[in-house]
Amino acid sequence: MRRAIVVLGVTTAATTGTACGAFGPDGPREERRPAYVRYFEERSAVEAPDTVSAGAPFVVTVHTFGGGCIAKGDTEAEVQGSVVTVRPYDVVTTQLPANHACTSEERHFAHEVTVRVTEPGAAVVRVVGRVAPGDSAATIERRIVVR
Repeated sequence: MRRAIVVLGVTTAATTGTACGAFGPDGPREERRPAYVRYFEERSAVEAPDTVSAGAPFVVTVHTFGGGCIAKGDTEAEVQGSVVTVRPYDVVTTQLPANHACTSEERHFAHEVTVRVTEPGAAVVRVVGRVAPGDSAATIERRIVVR
């Protein structure tokens, strides 16, 4: 249980799952932040085919860590030559109205993007996010073959 409280940072108490949801104009403040791709010793799973055809689209799925006041956000992808850079983001509630709190459960989010690499040979799928605890930058790489 201690681990979930550390990663969430803004967690103050456990309440119902609706604590981080719909508030009026005086509601919570939220920020888009790079997703957690490492959580203590756990690393995000990066799913991609081992081999792809040059120019053909393929799906990359990155599983990230969140929970409580951390919700799944969007995902960006960029291909430069034989390097695919995937940047998953989450939405973090940074401030709650008085008498509200976040739950302390751990959640896993699947961020999915479709990309294509046109150059045959070895390629790298690079996932850029952050690590908890510490909130520092983290990178995970997976090698694939483009035929």
